[in-house]
Amino acid sequence: MEAVTKIYNPEFLRRVRARRAEKERREREKAPKLFAIHRNMPAWAKQIIADCCRALGLTPEEAFRKNARRRHIVACRHEIFWTIRNAPQRPSYPRIASWFGLDHTTVIHAVSQHEKRVRKERAAA
Repeated sequence: MEAVTKIYNPEFLRRVRARRAEKERREREKAPKLFAIHRNMPAWAKQIIADCCRALGLTPEEAFRKNARRRHIVACRHEIFWTIRNAPQRPSYPRIASWFGLDHTTVIHAVSQHEKRVRKERAAA
């Protein structure tokens, strides 16, 4: 059977490309998709975020960008959750999760992974 090729009208292709370019432009203009990091968060927690990010060479926007799974970014996020959890105020996991718009089990996992990584680094040293 002979291959059927469609010949598209050049005007149609121009419109499709223009719509696609417009959609991509709107996506780029949108703010980066971040975890909601300021929902009734106390000042001391915001300071912890700023300090941890500065120490690890990231901005809070980079650290809390959704779907950012690079190892150093994840480690920074885990350290932030661990530091907030072990602060003198000792907030609960659900409280921390609500500040970031996450499920509390995500925070539990992050804290346990950070503790596991720290133990492994100490054992190697």
